[in-house]
Amino acid sequence: MQTRNRNTFTTIHTEGALLPVDLLQQISENDKNLEGLNPESYHLAPGEKLNEAINRSWNRLSGLWGAFQAARGRLGSTDAGTTLTRERWLLPLFQELGFGRLSTSKAVEIEGKSYPISHRWQNVPLHLVGCGIELDKRTPGAVGAARTSPHSLMQEYLNRSDDVQWGVISNGLELRILRDNATLTRQAYIEFDLESMFDGELYSDFVLLWLICHQSRFETTEKQTECLLEKWSKSAQESGTRALDDLRRGVEEAIVSFGQGFLQHPLNGELRKRLKNGDLSAQDYYRQLLRLVYRLIFLFAAEDRDLLLLPGAAVEARQRFLNYYSTTHLRALAQRQRGSRHHDRYEALRLVMTLLGSDSGCPELAIPALGGFLFDARSTTDLNDARLDNQALLSAVRSLAFITEGNTRRAVDYRNLGPEELGSVYESLLELHPLLNTDAGTFQLTSAAGNERKTTGSYYTPSSLIQVLLDSALDPVIENALEEAHREGAKDAKDSFDKEKIFARLASSRLLSLKVCDPACGSGHFLIAAAHRIAGRLAEVRAGDNEPSPNETRRALRDVIRHCIYGVDINPMAVELCKVNLWLESLEPGKPLSFLDSHIKCGNSLVGVGPGMDISQLEVPDEAFNPVTGDDRAMAAFLKKRNKNEREGKEFIVTVLHTREDLDRWIAERSRGVEAMPEDSAADVQAKAQAYVDLQESVEVLRQRQMADFWTAAFFWKIIAPARKAFEIAAPTQGQIKRLRSGREVQAGLPEQVRQLSRAVNFFHWPLEFAEAAAAGGFDCVLGNPPWERIKLQEEEFFAARDPQIAAAPNKAARAQSIEALKKTNPALFQDFEEAKHAAECASKFVRQSKRYLLTAVGDVNTYALFAEHFRSLASAGGRAGVIVPTGIATDDTTKDFFGDLVDKRAIASLFDFENREAIFPGVHRSYKFCLLTLSGAPVKQARFVFFATRVEHLRDERRRFTLDPAEIALFNPNTRTMPVFRTRADAELTRAIYQRVPVLVNERTGENPWGVSFLRMFDMSNDSGLFVTEPREGYVRLYEAKMFWHYDHRWATFDGQDTRELTPSEKHNQQYHVTTRYYVPNHEVLNRLGCLKHKWLFAFRGITNATNERSMVTSIIPLVGVGNSAPIFLFDQITPTLCTCLDANSACIPFDFTNRFKIGGTNLNFFIVKQFPVIPPNRYSKEEKKFIISRVIELSFTAYDLLPFAQDILNEIGVETWNDWFPHSPLAVDGSPVPFPWDEDRRTVLRAELDAYYARLYGLNRKQLRYILDPADLTEHELEDILDPWEEVSDPLDPVGYAQRVAASDFPGETFRVLKEKETKLFGEYRTRRLVLEAWERLEGVEVGNPDGDKAQSAAVAPKQETISVTLPKSESRLSAVQTQLPAPAKPTLPMTPPSKVVKEIDPPAGQPTLTDFGLYKCEVCGKMVMGYEKANHEQEKHGGKGVDWKKMR
Repeated sequence: MQTRNRNTFTTIHTEGALLPVDLLQQISENDKNLEGLNPESYHLAPGEKLNEAINRSWNRLSGLWGAFQAARGRLGSTDAGTTLTRERWLLPLFQELGFGRLSTSKAVEIEGKSYPISHRWQNVPLHLVGCGIELDKRTPGAVGAARTSPHSLMQEYLNRSDDVQWGVISNGLELRILRDNATLTRQAYIEFDLESMFDGELYSDFVLLWLICHQSRFETTEKQTECLLEKWSKSAQESGTRALDDLRRGVEEAIVSFGQGFLQHPLNGELRKRLKNGDLSAQDYYRQLLRLVYRLIFLFAAEDRDLLLLPGAAVEARQRFLNYYSTTHLRALAQRQRGSRHHDRYEALRLVMTLLGSDSGCPELAIPALGGFLFDARSTTDLNDARLDNQALLSAVRSLAFITEGNTRRAVDYRNLGPEELGSVYESLLELHPLLNTDAGTFQLTSAAGNERKTTGSYYTPSSLIQVLLDSALDPVIENALEEAHREGAKDAKDSFDKEKIFARLASSRLLSLKVCDPACGSGHFLIAAAHRIAGRLAEVRAGDNEPSPNETRRALRDVIRHCIYGVDINPMAVELCKVNLWLESLEPGKPLSFLDSHIKCGNSLVGVGPGMDISQLEVPDEAFNPVTGDDRAMAAFLKKRNKNEREGKEFIVTVLHTREDLDRWIAERSRGVEAMPEDSAADVQAKAQAYVDLQESVEVLRQRQMADFWTAAFFWKIIAPARKAFEIAAPTQGQIKRLRSGREVQAGLPEQVRQLSRAVNFFHWPLEFAEAAAAGGFDCVLGNPPWERIKLQEEEFFAARDPQIAAAPNKAARAQSIEALKKTNPALFQDFEEAKHAAECASKFVRQSKRYLLTAVGDVNTYALFAEHFRSLASAGGRAGVIVPTGIATDDTTKDFFGDLVDKRAIASLFDFENREAIFPGVHRSYKFCLLTLSGAPVKQARFVFFATRVEHLRDERRRFTLDPAEIALFNPNTRTMPVFRTRADAELTRAIYQRVPVLVNERTGENPWGVSFLRMFDMSNDSGLFVTEPREGYVRLYEAKMFWHYDHRWATFDGQDTRELTPSEKHNQQYHVTTRYYVPNHEVLNRLGCLKHKWLFAFRGITNATNERSMVTSIIPLVGVGNSAPIFLFDQITPTLCTCLDANSACIPFDFTNRFKIGGTNLNFFIVKQFPVIPPNRYSKEEKKFIISRVIELSFTAYDLLPFAQDILNEIGVETWNDWFPHSPLAVDGSPVPFPWDEDRRTVLRAELDAYYARLYGLNRKQLRYILDPADLTEHELEDILDPWEEVSDPLDPVGYAQRVAASDFPGETFRVLKEKETKLFGEYRTRRLVLEAWERLEGVEVGNPDGDKAQSAAVAPKQETISVTLPKSESRLSAVQTQLPAPAKPTLPMTPPSKVVKEIDPPAGQPTLTDFGLYKCEVCGKMVMGYEKANHEQEKHGGKGVDWKKMR
């Protein structure tokens, strides 16, 4: 098998994973699978070969290089040689690379900062400096290197520029290609050593330089928006992703090789014995094997980065180690040999690991003393004396060091292995659990649902998301620290030099005093990224005017990790891997591993005494002893009563120290003292570790911990009946905690039981574990992506690995039966299930009753909500918290109290919502929505929002970004303070304008409910199923379901005996036809549930919806029938039937639907959502407006005789005269009753379009805004710049050619009625609703609208073939222009008239009440702003201080 080594190029160095070595080798070998390696792509002439072109360039440049070197030798010592380097060498070099003659570039300014980049080719910056300037050092006085080094200048420019990705820097001796790498934690570039290349005449390396640096690699076109370098880099990333999958498999194979190797070795009898008799569990054996793998990964990376050996060691010692003891040597052997049955290789490796864990290391082998638990003998107790043959060892090393692609074996690049890769390995390891057979010597790893990864809910987070979160959550904290140092330094400074010195000292101190915590840290990915961010600033501060060197940056990183980084995880192996990651990042040659035990801890972040809680004042609530699964109820009642008595009793409390503050201060000072201890040697680290142990085992800390454990244990206590009556019931009730406080003895055996429970559940008490942070008021920054899991035990997951048949049961009832049967068939598994259920229910009890989660322990509790509240409580008053959670945190009913509190306290700094459509999280469904939520301890004026992003780049799209203040969020959702989900800034601005004009349906905070509306779910389809029958019976009525009606259509679908189907056209035209339902219910049950209903019809809406549906809310007038829970009904207090038709029309119109979509996050249209929709109140409707609306709604709705009671109520309210006035050719039946209107699909479409246009005006929209609502792609780029400005660039929106062109050219990210548009385009060849609504708008404006031939549905003004009548609305200054509508005459009625019912008199709008009907377009003569007529008063108030101004009517 061919093996591809890490780097075969002498003068080419790749840093990071930008263009990795494997890609360079593919380019060098002219890999046919790689795009762009043919002569044509390099713009060579037909027939010209690449090697000929490269050879010509080499020959010319070789001569130029000699001349340049000679001239360089004549430069003075202070001459940077800029002109010489550019003119005599670099400009000709770039000519040979296809760039032509490069032109100089002016300095580019971004956000007030200047970037003096020397040259530019199209959109590619090239910074060319003199040969006397180092690329990584600042050179005072040198153009392009005076402020910062050329490398840093270019990298910062690329990172901050939105339209530039790749750049080149060179001083003639070295050439580097850089890319925008703001999302990376370390440098990434490819470097060509030109001096060594040309002096050493390394033509093969020049070939690669020519192929990579050629102009054609950077260019983009209209068709090809990504340059070839970008494509190559992405190809390398995809290859790296595949390589990661291989590495995961390699890690599993390595663990299996170790596991089987130790089991099968003949000298390991003691190990097999311990495993067989249970002294060593399979899980503990697996963890020791994992630590062995961690050690190897650490050694691979440390050696490849040249960070392992003693820096001052003799050359002979270093060579001795490299030749015989290094893992580099071991990897080379694994590449060549299969290995023997001897065990000498493992002995050599074990010697190295032992020396690394010792106090003194081994100078003879240049091995330092690293210390730390990683190399401590206690971490692999059962493997220390075990033997492993060479075959098993080399097999494991081969699996870790190489990955296989086809017939090629590639070396893993451990030099550039980042926390992302190790985190990915962590994710895979948590999915596994061991299966072993000691007799057969077999060991394997299996994965199934219910494994550790699923149990802990860990999901690995991409670096790009972490960097965005650092921008909003950590950067402001860093800037505040530096600003404080500036202010304080300015007070004490004597001069500018003194000021800089004082600032450097204060800034270093401020930065190292920052405390960053991840409460669910996993492998430490967030923590490492945060450490790099802080360390970069710290290194800059320490270096002053100079560019920090890599060693200075590494030293700063070590200091930051030592002082600033805190993490907690419930999984002990995750905690250990987190430490390994941090050690790899902070490793300094010759220095021991940092002491991390006091900062990186194992525990359940959510369970225990929370931040800010006073341990001395803890009180066990009586509810802590509420019984759960497995508890004895009688004993639980007894303990509750005992606890209540103990709480109410008065006992004298004696404390060890004078006050709680004394104790907290003492623990915090001791903690700070431990942290300040040096870590320069292994002895220093050991002394620090011992000091930490002494603190944790001090009487004061132990007493506090015991009280905290007792309090927490009360919620998790297993309540069992005593064995005998006289038995004293041991339980951690309030009385026992009081005894602890006073120094008295508690019940015998109770402390040990509590201790065991604490270890089992992993109690974590924040005030004790991180006392120094608690003393400082909290953490400065809290970051993380916590688990998104329900606390309730998921039975399918529990049984997936234990009993797959139970997990696969067809339904809950069948699963419950199977579980019950376990009592006999598998009592041990049943007991395990009961205990797991008990633990889950106790956890639920804790979060609900402990008062730690006052805002999020609601409903079916999810850990993401608890963590969000927890993150907030951990942050200090001036700190920030950044958390990745489902977007439901801002929209769901169960989190509304939490989010509402964030809004009220102005705690939201930003919320960036993502849809997982592009698999940012591969293990999460593509439709799932999550967000990056940043919270601030200090009030924020305006929060920043982006929704529906699918990649990080979308966050930079200004069309998607918008800001809202708390008052505006409360305007949208006054009851819940939850967040509407806007796709674009235009969505937010337009919706805000609508809500400023139109109130919500029900405002619970103010008590406003102008419609007097309430809701009723009449029948629950599950709980009430006992009342249902499947055939019609006397005394029974139909049971409607939501899918049976649509807007203005109570006969949308019918049940045909098998399934529900839509009605046929003939059925629609049959006015006697009524739908058949699946079930029927007793009529008396319907009447009982409705109470005192005044009408014999109902107004219902579909309770099932989706923000992407054709229409988000579907309402309809339906007959008086039973209704299932999927179709709640409106109940009204003193609202007339005519006004109900107005509410129906309002609910069905497109502008209303537009605003609704931003509030629907799931598939249930809950009452709390409906209450907060913007609905025009009843007293806003004028007589003319009601006439226009009601006449159309009656015709649309009354199409069959089973809605005759509805039509009759309308007739009774408006009277016969008005009915005849509205419908003169729809005469009443001989008995005076109304007759249904004929079903005319085309006419109905036009009537609905007219209502849509009419309500657009009532909502205060202009034509441009209506066009936007119908289809955002219809608007031009200029029109979209300000959606509130009525100015339109398009003169004729109804021109189909222009509309098609605008849509084709649009890349606008918003969408509204996409499903409707696609459906109509497929059915009619056009987006019909858009055309009809805009035509209706023009008719309302009085504009003549053309009527294309053959279009029956063009206008309501087109007369049907039967007798018609014109209804003309009056024209007035404050009313709509005249609208002529022709209504068809129906057939003769045949049904008898029902007696009229009592009608509530309607009240006209009071004087001065706005009706939103001045829709003229006006221009302010003072400032030139154009507004709608109804906005004039607001404009005068806001822009001109209430002074009246002159207006010019434009339209």
